[in-house]
Amino acid sequence: MGNPRDNSPLRKACMRGHTAIVEYLLAHGAGPEQTVAMASECGRLELVQRLLEGGIPPTDALPQASAGGYLDVVRLLLDAGVDPNQTIGPKSPLASAIANEHFTLLVERGAELHADGVAEECVRRARKDGLDSMLLLLQAHGVDC
Repeated sequence: MGNPRDNSPLRKACMRGHTAIVEYLLAHGAGPEQTVAMASECGRLELVQRLLEGGIPPTDALPQASAGGYLDVVRLLLDAGVDPNQTIGPKSPLASAIANEHFTLLVERGAELHADGVAEECVRRARKDGLDSMLLLLQAHGVDC
């Protein structure tokens, strides 16, 4: 997601969950492109919901919420129609969720474990983190571990 050194007022407000400030900045010309992703990255459920209700597109938000382990934000984004397969390979939400409780939710909602590079990245991360239970789950889904 964007530049990690981005210290813009919009990014800071999103990260801290300051809905009123985010709305003010957007109303006064701040670009909304990564706003939902910035709020998702920090698990700001209420802010993400307000932004989605305001018509702000959730560009790159699902991988950010997934990587952060924010099940409630992941569920909100999926309920809002975000495609769990929008990003595949090492940056897929599924690969990010390998150590989090929402891996199964993503699979249930249509995330394609067998898309290019996804299964391999899931196995790599599970092995790296010593997640034997995840390796078993991946095998149960037909992944060669």
